[in-house]
Amino acid sequence: MTTSGGRRDLAEVRAGLEAWCVAHRPDVAAAGIAELRHPSSGLSNETIVATTNPSADGTPGPSIVVRLPPLLPSFPHVDLAREARVHAAITAAGIPTAAPLVHEPDPRWLGTEFVVLPFVAGTIPGPASLFDPWLTEATEAQRRDAQRAMVRTLGAIGRVPWRGTALEELAGDGGGSLVAELDRWDAYLRWATGDRPLPRIVALLRWCRDHAPDDDAEPSLVWGDPRLENVVFGDDRRVVAVLDWELATIGPAELDLGWYLGLERVLHELVQMDPLPGFATPDEVAADLSAELGRPLQDPAWHQVFAVVRSICVNVRQADIAAQAGVRYVLPAGEANPLIDVAERWTEEWTPWTS
Repeated sequence: MTTSGGRRDLAEVRAGLEAWCVAHRPDVAAAGIAELRHPSSGLSNETIVATTNPSADGTPGPSIVVRLPPLLPSFPHVDLAREARVHAAITAAGIPTAAPLVHEPDPRWLGTEFVVLPFVAGTIPGPASLFDPWLTEATEAQRRDAQRAMVRTLGAIGRVPWRGTALEELAGDGGGSLVAELDRWDAYLRWATGDRPLPRIVALLRWCRDHAPDDDAEPSLVWGDPRLENVVFGDDRRVVAVLDWELATIGPAELDLGWYLGLERVLHELVQMDPLPGFATPDEVAADLSAELGRPLQDPAWHQVFAVVRSICVNVRQADIAAQAGVRYVLPAGEANPLIDVAERWTEEWTPWTS
């Protein structure tokens, strides 16, 4: 199958997908695929939305989302079968997702295994909350409602019973400890960089290890990529579906809090703008999540630093992917990444957490 810019050729995908739908999704096959499109320039996986023709009375036909292993992977291991098991367990636990997720292991359709999910209607905010019309044109109360819905969802994810379910395999040999998570990202950076020396990033990971909070939080299900742009919202600002579980793991729930708050905070610093009115402060968000989880939190400020450092590690790999694919990456590569300056400053400003 041919590719363009690191992506598969949609004309060739169409032929295989139409044949698969005849065998497995006759409703989609009967309506006929009207359009295939890549919804974003994301580099973590290849996602294709298949929109079908409307019925004679104008009713929209069923649409599906197809996700394929990336041609140039952002992470060393892609296991769609495990992802399907995890997704089913998360759905069974009551977390709103795009369900059911169907794993197709046979490569004869598209030249590789893939997964198929239903397209969930609703609003997905853009990658930068400060500039997304759904948020900028909302009232302060509506923004706060969306943020509260996000925090409630994080709390629900953190309360999911995972032991004795398919989710348990996410814990790995480390049992969901924070030390195991630090080890995981040390290994990831070595994989992403190869032989290139990136001393500032290595030093940031070492700082995270040296200043990590006590590893005594009860391990929980961790979403892994909690951003507003990975949530489908309804008109009432409630969460309709939680998307993108590829980074799901077992560990402290603070990992999700740090990712959400840290990536929002770094955006504000890079563009030198305050958060939109109506959004709660990081301390207020942390207090809300603590109440949802029913326990004190471990050092939210440290977790924000760790989140940005993890993001920097992913940036290293994705900048390489963009270069190989011949597309422009959003941030400078390697140690020219401005997030490194931000993270180093945060380490200097950090003080030990007391709850």
